[in-house]
Amino acid sequence: MIQRYGVMMVWMGAMLFGNPSLHHEFTPHDTNNTLGVRSVIHLPTRVDESSYEVEIFVGKPMYLDSCNRYRLKGDIAQQDGAIVVSHIGALEALSHKVCHGGKRDRFVSLFRSEELFRAYESERAIVIYHPRWYEVRYRILKQAQQTQKAIVR
Repeated sequence: MIQRYGVMMVWMGAMLFGNPSLHHEFTPHDTNNTLGVRSVIHLPTRVDESSYEVEIFVGKPMYLDSCNRYRLKGDIAQQDGAIVVSHIGALEALSHKVCHGGKRDRFVSLFRSEELFRAYESERAIVIYHPRWYEVRYRILKQAQQTQKAIVR
């Protein structure tokens, strides 16, 4: 009887006060994390790094129709200089066209947010923590040398 009561108290304590093993989210400093991985982007040195920017995509290849646009919903945060994607939710269609072209493999990423753009710094690696079943891709953007004036109408 006493043994059952002790187990019940441990279980109740875990439910009331939180048990890290019961949570589905992860933190960047959790080395025993089973739900997430750490991806690192090392950028090469460039002459004028201030004119470059890095756009980061977290997503996965999916077999979808070829005429509609899709994105994933998710939770993105900055923590200790790293990008943390703690949760990726449902697939969202941005357009609902009738497609007769068939399906193909496409890379579907999280919605674009400010956290997924970084200044180009070759001295510092870009660290992204994300769920294990997703991958990280990136592209380097260069600012245009000339600006154009908008037309006032």
